[in-house]
Amino acid sequence: MTVMRPGNRSPAPAFIQSGASLLEILVTMVILALGLLGIAGMKLTGIKDSNLAYQYTLAGIQAQDMAERMGVNWAATVSTTNGFYKNLTWWNGVTARGTNCQELSCTTAQIAADDFWLWNDTNSKALPSGNGSVSGRQSDNAQCDTQVCSHYLIAVRWSDPQLNGALGWDSFAGIAATPSTPAVAASDAYTACGNPALAANRNLRCHVLRYRP
Repeated sequence: MTVMRPGNRSPAPAFIQSGASLLEILVTMVILALGLLGIAGMKLTGIKDSNLAYQYTLAGIQAQDMAERMGVNWAATVSTTNGFYKNLTWWNGVTARGTNCQELSCTTAQIAADDFWLWNDTNSKALPSGNGSVSGRQSDNAQCDTQVCSHYLIAVRWSDPQLNGALGWDSFAGIAATPSTPAVAASDAYTACGNPALAANRNLRCHVLRYRP
């Protein structure tokens, strides 16, 4: 009779793990998902920045367009008479065009008014809620009325909800003169676009061109 001794037993076969466990797969998927979310966020930020740069480019082109219109209507631009391009306030969606100077013979004043309408009609189509203003200025940035203007401030504003209440342009309002120091004029953006802290100006951006005739 053969006696089986404990020491003579054959060892149980070892199980060798191959591949990845379900837990490892889940961890890998979570890491991959987080990475993809990060890439998507970077792309979204890039798209927003590109769109903002595009809007500023359009605003710059529009401001230059008005400057060129003023250069063509030179007599009105350098006039000492109050009016013309000296105080063209925000368009605010005016739809009624005056005299069509592209088809009719016009005075310099009528040309200035038609320039302003055509320019802002394009502003409103090129930019979200886009509109513009033109104001003649003296050398100290004060409004010029009955003299030849030192320069003009051509401003283009548009809506940008991405600001989320933040200021859309320079808020420097100037410094009043004192007995020992001269006054410091407000920035061109503040002068032409207004106070960016006002509720009506929140979520708006503004581009300003200083044009010297």
